[in-house]
Amino acid sequence: MIMNTQQVLFQYCLRLGDSNLILGHRLSEMCSRGPMLEEDIALTNFALDHIGQAEALLQYAGEVVMKLNHRNCWIGWNTDCTD
Repeated sequence: MIMNTQQVLFQYCLRLGDSNLILGHRLSEMCSRGPMLEEDIALTNFALDHIGQAEALLQYAGEVVMKLNHRNCWIGWNTDCTD
């Protein structure tokens, strides 16, 4: 199956977003387990950064797939279009 650039972009953003979300959650599990307060706060901030990046990437992936589905409806490739 040949994928166009929009489909590749969607897959890339989805996978990168999922990886950041999982990494953010795993880092948040380390909260209050660091040997020093500064390290603990730094790990928490890294976790929040990864979760924020995941949110942005997954939102962008949603926008890409909505444009892709809209274009497919316009061309007539997808027959179950609701708008």
